[in-house]
Amino acid sequence: MSKSPIVSILVAVRNEEAVIERLLLSIENLAYSPDKFEVILGNDHSSDRTDSILNEYAQKHQNWKVETLTDDPNSVLKGKSRVLNILAKEAKGDFLFFTDADISLPSNWIEGMLSYFDSNVGVVVGTTSMEDNSFLAIMQSLEWISVLNFNKIMSDWGIETTGMGNNMAVSRIAYNAVGGYDKIGFSIVEDYALYKAIINAGFGFKQTFTEDSHSLTLPPDNFLEQRTRWISGAIKSKSKFVIPAVLQSLSLPIYIILLFVSWKAALTIWLTFMVFNLYVIANSNKKLGLTNSIFWSPVFCFYVPISWGIQISYYILKQGKVSWKGRSY
Repeated sequence: MSKSPIVSILVAVRNEEAVIERLLLSIENLAYSPDKFEVILGNDHSSDRTDSILNEYAQKHQNWKVETLTDDPNSVLKGKSRVLNILAKEAKGDFLFFTDADISLPSNWIEGMLSYFDSNVGVVVGTTSMEDNSFLAIMQSLEWISVLNFNKIMSDWGIETTGMGNNMAVSRIAYNAVGGYDKIGFSIVEDYALYKAIINAGFGFKQTFTEDSHSLTLPPDNFLEQRTRWISGAIKSKSKFVIPAVLQSLSLPIYIILLFVSWKAALTIWLTFMVFNLYVIANSNKKLGLTNSIFWSPVFCFYVPISWGIQISYYILKQGKVSWKGRSY
């Protein structure tokens, strides 16, 4: 790989006027040479000021452009997968970088992600945590960091985990080898679908856990709808992540029953979980430059089973129907 390959940053955008500028400003502050990357922003039928904001920024940069999507009743692709399919065809980069409208990127993002690509690696997944001081955001951030810390360990052992469309990069060679989204088809978890297709094609994969590849997101407008989309997508794509999700949702009633059977065993399990979370918090603070308080660990131990119990129950009540960005799937 050359020292400074051409990179294409692809962003699917739909009604993001409230958050899009934080992403655009962070892209402007990227340290990578502007003549070595391009930014392609896909406006997916936004009805707010998103289009004018995108064009305002694009006009300031020769390497930026906006693709405004039109209806195509013949397309089998829908939503984000359709947008990214169009943008990827426009892209000229040796590497395709994916992120979301509500993300703030670190200045060395491109260099940090590229450093993980060797001759066989086809997909690299970055690290993302949540930027907000509300209780739910803190808990979600700890959850994300816990999962990504685990994913990093699994990746180092050669065990695949999952993709993450708000912070992910793939080589053009790998993308073309799987036929892009034209061949992959529609998925409400298009990031995992691409990640899985690349691995199935024989390419290597990496999960990062460094400050240079660490992006910050914002709490979703609708937490339960977001999680319903993830759960539904995981089930339809037969992801192994369904298993820990179900186990976590069942852990609270099991723990309560165990408390009456053997309070010592219940206490041991809870303390083990808490110690693990203390490690995760300390490790993420060190490697990602975060300042999460270790005092959240006991609370987080209760949050996880309660939260997942609610999420699975909500998914069942909705019968797996997904509503996202004003569309139903």
